[in-house]
Amino acid sequence: MEGASGYQLWRYYNEGLRQVGYFSGTLTATTYTDSGLTSGLTYHYHVRAKNDGGDGPWSNLLTITPSSGPTPTPTLTPTATPTPVASPLTAPTLTATAKTGEYAVELSWTSVPGAMRYELMVWWHPLSDWQPIGGVSGTSYTHSGLTVGRKYYYTIRAVNAAGAKSGWQQDFASATVPNSGSSPPTPTVTATSSPALSAPTLSGQAVSATSVTLSWTAVEGASGYQLWRYYNEGLRQVGYFSGTLTATTYTDSGLTSGLTYHYHVRAKNDGGDGPPGRTC
Repeated sequence: MEGASGYQLWRYYNEGLRQVGYFSGTLTATTYTDSGLTSGLTYHYHVRAKNDGGDGPWSNLLTITPSSGPTPTPTLTPTATPTPVASPLTAPTLTATAKTGEYAVELSWTSVPGAMRYELMVWWHPLSDWQPIGGVSGTSYTHSGLTVGRKYYYTIRAVNAAGAKSGWQQDFASATVPNSGSSPPTPTVTATSSPALSAPTLSGQAVSATSVTLSWTAVEGASGYQLWRYYNEGLRQVGYFSGTLTATTYTDSGLTSGLTYHYHVRAKNDGGDGPPGRTC
C-alpha cells in the first residue's frame, strides 16, 4: 500500500470477536504464514497499514477454518447460541424481511430498556457456526450483498453501558433472498454512526512485586476500553491484550519482578477506536 511503512495483522477466534488470540506486531512484507492453529476452529483476520502518521483503516474481515480431514457435514438449521446466566436485559424481538431486487435482508427489532447497543449474528448452510455482523446502536440494520436463493438465519442480543448482555434471541428470524435478475451490489453497513472519541489519561502503580493497578479517565461516548501491555525493548512486541473492558480500572497480575512493563489504553464505541493514552 502506497505510503505504508508496515502492517499490523490481527487474529480473532472467539464468539463475537471480543478477544484477540494473536497479534503479529508490525510486518514489512505483504504475506504471513500463521501456523500452530487448531483444526476445526474458525479464525477471523484483518490487517491495516501503518506509517509515522498513524494507523490506516482495517481491511475486510477474512474468515478461515483450517481442517486436517474431511469437512464435517453441518446441520441444516443453526445451533442455539449459549445464553448468559444472569443479565438485567431481555433479548430483543427480531424480524427479517428479504428486499426484492436488492440482494439484501432488512432486519428490525424491538427496543430494550437500558440497552446502549445491539449485537447481531448470522448463519446459513453450510457454515458450521454463527458469524458476527457487528454492533448497532439503532433498531434496524440492512444486511446486503447476499446470495440469491440462500436462506439466512439471524439472532440478536442487547448490551448496556456497563457491558452486561442479554441472552441471544432463540426464536431465530430468517429470510430467503429472492432473485432480482442483476448482479449483487457491494455489501454496505447501515449502522448508526458514533461520535469521535478522545484519548483517556492513564495512570498506574505497582501494588506488589508481581502486580500493577491501572486506572484511566472515563471518555464521553465510549462503550468500552482496550488495554495493552508491552514488555520488550522498543515496544516492538505486544505481550498482552485484555479484550474490551467496561470499567476504568484494571489490576494486571502475574508479572515478572524487575521487568519493565509499558501500558496504553484507548476508548471504543460503534464508530471505532479512539487514540491511545500511555504510561510506563
